[in-house]
Amino acid sequence: MKPTDTILYCKSCINVFPNKHECVCEPVEKEVLARPTSLLPPVNEQHGESQFFFSDETLNVIVKAVELSKVDGILCIGAPRIFENIRALHPEKNVFLLDYDKRFAKFFPSKQYAQYSMLVDHFFDKNAEPKLMEFFQNSKSVLLITDPPFGVFMEPLLKTIEKMKERFVSTGKKVSAFYSMIVLPIYIRKYVLHDNFWMSDYRVTYDGHKLYQYPEKTIVRLFTNLPHHCIDLKNVNGYKFCESCDRFVTERNVHCERCDACTSVEQGKWNHCDQCDKCVKPRYVHCAECSRCHLYGRCIQK
Repeated sequence: MKPTDTILYCKSCINVFPNKHECVCEPVEKEVLARPTSLLPPVNEQHGESQFFFSDETLNVIVKAVELSKVDGILCIGAPRIFENIRALHPEKNVFLLDYDKRFAKFFPSKQYAQYSMLVDHFFDKNAEPKLMEFFQNSKSVLLITDPPFGVFMEPLLKTIEKMKERFVSTGKKVSAFYSMIVLPIYIRKYVLHDNFWMSDYRVTYDGHKLYQYPEKTIVRLFTNLPHHCIDLKNVNGYKFCESCDRFVTERNVHCERCDACTSVEQGKWNHCDQCDKCVKPRYVHCAECSRCHLYGRCIQK
């Protein structure tokens, strides 16, 4: 395209054209083309595969984490809005997007984007993996950010992340220079909270989601092995800094001296159970029959 061309975006063709096109088009600025998630309609499918994009607040929190982490390479898997924001705000960083949505190929070069299936570690283009390896080769440290579908199977997802780590290490880098941030619902936290991973109290929100557009209703959190200081919430409403935990927590999360942690996972204060020697949800009671805390009437011995 020439600098003087009028750029037209066609919603039917999902492509851009100079000056004219046979379909009904609308003119767009070049800056908009660098952020295609503002143009592309979200993919709506069943079985947890619907596509939702992060809210501006969540974008700011994650981009701030990238900045504080000091990594020079950012690999986004299924997180296109994060990718395009970092790409626009920090052109000095190496960025790469792996996403199943092939529409992004019209907007990003092949050295920065590849169509990819995260659960089977499959590249749809045979030339894509070598370009990903070039990205790893050119990065001293990498932060992998992934926002998988809500109904994702955890075992293949974690295997894919491990394979990405192995690819990075194969370029001669230290494994300690590879970080991950996984966006997941809190109810599958047990699959992730190991190997120095921790869960931030930050409540991830999405534009247009029926429930998760509201901080008080979302159950989605950030799981990461980045240092605590990278999740900086001092300018986000509803959070406070816990000196003992050395991280930001929700305002209603109370530090438990016995557990030596801010233990609440959901809204409200959790209570410490002396028999279980841990904090439990406020509606839980200790059961003498099964020797654990649970909702009233849910004894596993009955």
